[in-house]
Amino acid sequence: MKKLFLLLLLPCYLNAATYYVATTGSDNNPGTILQPFKTWDKLSAVMVAGDVAYIRGGIYYSTKGASACRHINWENMIGQPNNYITIQNYPGESPIFDCSNIGIPTCGYPWIMYMTNCPYVKVKGLHVRNLDQIRGDNGFSRGWLTDSSPGVILEQIEVDHIGGAGFILQGS
Repeated sequence: MKKLFLLLLLPCYLNAATYYVATTGSDNNPGTILQPFKTWDKLSAVMVAGDVAYIRGGIYYSTKGASACRHINWENMIGQPNNYITIQNYPGESPIFDCSNIGIPTCGYPWIMYMTNCPYVKVKGLHVRNLDQIRGDNGFSRGWLTDSSPGVILEQIEVDHIGGAGFILQGS
């Protein structure tokens, strides 16, 4: 019976991919350790159940500017209860996503991390920081949203120097 069980699960893991992201990469790369992706956003376009992504250490600055409402956008990464998508820091390294380069946000309600419809995704060892507060009464800045993502696991996630809320969980 154990052999049959393993054979039934094997197809789920045979096609699993491992991706890498590094500050020196390019989103035109295949996401391998020697040719990593550049942005955290790219993972949303490629990851499926069972896949693993390692984000290498270093500081990743927003490339989207002050008008962006979502500096990292992860949508529709669909894992399974027994076959999670895993995104984590490369062992021993500290990846940081930093918005200090954009100045004062002009979007009414900006996010650093906007993670929606990502069930059964495990995220570990990431750090997002430095999203200034909007001036006046035009909204507020937020760090990490997890929305409509049941079964999501967030471990060792740091959010700091945000003008508003650090974490918001909705339907997750």
